[in-house]
Amino acid sequence: SDNMGAIVVALVASVVAWLFGGARADLLTPVVPWMSLFMVEVLLFFPQRRRGEDAYGARRRVWSELRHDPLVLVSVGFLALLVVPFANSGLCVVCDAEKIAALGLSPKPPIPFIPFCVNRLDHLTVFLWFAAVVPAMLVVRHGLARRGKRLVLEMIVWNGMALAALGFVQSALRAPGPFWDTHNGTFYGTTTDFFSVFGYSNMAGDYFTFLFGLAVALWRDHYERMREEFETKDISKSAPKRPRMFWKKHYFLIPAVLFYFAAVHTLSRAAIVLVTVTACVYFMHTLAAFFARMRRVGRVKASAWCLLGFLVVVLLAIKGVPERVQHEAGTLNAVEMLDRVTGKRMDSVRVATEIWKDHKLFGCGGWGFVHFALPKMNRRDIDMELQVVGGANVHN
Repeated sequence: SDNMGAIVVALVASVVAWLFGGARADLLTPVVPWMSLFMVEVLLFFPQRRRGEDAYGARRRVWSELRHDPLVLVSVGFLALLVVPFANSGLCVVCDAEKIAALGLSPKPPIPFIPFCVNRLDHLTVFLWFAAVVPAMLVVRHGLARRGKRLVLEMIVWNGMALAALGFVQSALRAPGPFWDTHNGTFYGTTTDFFSVFGYSNMAGDYFTFLFGLAVALWRDHYERMREEFETKDISKSAPKRPRMFWKKHYFLIPAVLFYFAAVHTLSRAAIVLVTVTACVYFMHTLAAFFARMRRVGRVKASAWCLLGFLVVVLLAIKGVPERVQHEAGTLNAVEMLDRVTGKRMDSVRVATEIWKDHKLFGCGGWGFVHFALPKMNRRDIDMELQVVGGANVHN
């Protein structure tokens, strides 16, 4: 029961990921409320014990910390703010145009100056995200020791491996959609822009790029802890054989490599650039850290192995990368990428800014951009199909 909090938090993160990345309110609704209540129960009654604590002492500590933590009040207040739009919804000027004209209704919500939404189901998706995140955040902050937090990260990585494997299997078998579904797993009603359980390639790219960085960080931490343990204890006689020791030190590299290729395989250009740049930075940093502890002979050997590995990667990139990935990589343009990152010449930014000027304090509710964007567009935006390509949200 000492690891119950870590298991529950990791389970929540894993379940939401498998439910199409948390993009479907109809699937989250039967699951998230119960998981959130379970996390609160674990936080209050089954917190992880720190050194020298018993179960009763751990509970007393958590209850005391929660009473004095301002984050608790902020979180509860934020969730209460997200509840308000369910009772204060308006109409979509475009989607509900016939209803507005026929009945003479006003598209504005009953009370315009407080939080509102247009579509309650869309707003429910956003609310359920935070309904899961807030208790998980408090469990990690107060209910877990350092070993528990690391366990959460490790379980998220292993779950990510299963998601990546599913993505590669679906790609190899030419699945029509996530879980071989032609409708339920899609984001925009199409089945060509998905990977694994994610119906949107940029969403999948973000997820696997994050997991790549997490797996590399866990590998570095695990390696350093094993090295310190080996140096401080006289375990040379009982140490396992060299190949077995190698994999014991470096097994987190397996998910790291899998996540790298998963991020590339999503065909998200932003993910391809970001995960490759991240890999290069991690590689140079790790190499510099290892070189600092090596003798000259070891540095020569390490340099030779690095060069060989680089040549293998280049060869695989030339010969083994699928044509779709090569096509997306070939469309990358330095000027275009800079414009996307800085927001320059991004029409969605202009549209979003105009919407924000109309609703400065609370915005326009969960997923409200798609309902308010069309009236703010000009003819050029409509001709570019701005509402279709990346039209659900504004992001870089």
